[in-house]
Amino acid sequence: MIQKKLESDPKKINQFSSYIRNNLQLLVTEVPKNTDLNKLFEVINNRGLQLRQDEILKARILNHIKRSRTKYAKIWNACSEMDRYIERGLRKEIGSNISSAYDKGSNTFHVPDLFKLIDLSDDQVRTEALDMLSILNKKSKDSNDSNEDNLSEIEDEGLSPDYETTGENEPVKSILTFPQLLLHTLRIYLYDSERGDIQKIDEKELLKTFEKHIVFDESNSTAFIRMLLDVRLCFDSYVIKWVEVAENEKIHMLKKMVLRYSYFRREKPEANDELSLLQSMLYHSQQKQHSIG
Repeated sequence: MIQKKLESDPKKINQFSSYIRNNLQLLVTEVPKNTDLNKLFEVINNRGLQLRQDEILKARILNHIKRSRTKYAKIWNACSEMDRYIERGLRKEIGSNISSAYDKGSNTFHVPDLFKLIDLSDDQVRTEALDMLSILNKKSKDSNDSNEDNLSEIEDEGLSPDYETTGENEPVKSILTFPQLLLHTLRIYLYDSERGDIQKIDEKELLKTFEKHIVFDESNSTAFIRMLLDVRLCFDSYVIKWVEVAENEKIHMLKKMVLRYSYFRREKPEANDELSLLQSMLYHSQQKQHSIG
């Protein structure tokens, strides 16, 4: 039908192409690995794809940040990837080596230095418009970089030859979901500002819980994301993860982050210490949803 109308009046072809060029927007939706794409397509067509509550919360918080919004979005993204260590998420978001932000004295990252690295990386991003082919080529490259992230550092110059024997390449899985981490961060945020506490950790009530306990403006939004980063750094330093030590075999383990040359490694302990064993026991005996108090 459109083709026939355009063919009947050639002048409309330019008008139509101009409208498409200036008004058409493409939306790219990234889905988790191993997603049934046929089922996803069916859901999108029939009911629409629903955003997760943490994605909605992210949009609401970032909406209040007028300056350096991209910076805080990158920190949020790095913290949200629960099944990889935080340093890998940070390196992915910043796009460069992050060893200069590491504080050997406290054995963790110096948050202000991380934000400076993000500022530097943003300054180096090209701002000119890209044509469709360039966008697709860039997307393909980013996808390949993400898929090969666990292997890329092995090929970097100057790595220790015992990389394969340290257990660094073992897949890990968090004992918490990202919404659960957000709720625990909210508890700490409220305690720090003497605003009370939430009633329970229930990720299904994530949005309602935040709406009830905090009013976000630019100051609160930036402060919360900074605290989220602090909590995530502590979480990866002191809380166990599921570590896949063999096919179909996962155990609780706490790997220590170390800086070798200019790259980070997670060293596999010879045996779990008392803290790891206690956490493992509590994990197996806890209830998934509980009241606080």
